[in-house]
Amino acid sequence: MTQTASLNPDEIVVAVHGRFDVQAVWRVCQQIAHTGPVSRLVVDFSRAAHVLDDALATFADRAPRLREHLRVRGLSRHHHKVLAYLGLRLHDEPVVFAAD
Repeated sequence: MTQTASLNPDEIVVAVHGRFDVQAVWRVCQQIAHTGPVSRLVVDFSRAAHVLDDALATFADRAPRLREHLRVRGLSRHHHKVLAYLGLRLHDEPVVFAAD
């Protein structure tokens, strides 16, 4: 399950709840695609019960195509390593996906 929230008019947060699997990737990507212009888009995994590596890889492949800059937060050290292995440019927390 995902939920979109905004406390700041310049930021939209897509919160991931429960299991983050491939089906959840498509739901999150649809939400990203339907967000209007905003200076900062964040996908928050802090409430995800389980983030599957294959789903994270699929997300890492799809998300930068939908948004030039995207921040994620709430991922474990293991997931940071998975993203680094996939060749994503990682910065300090939060992780920033940037399309090349």
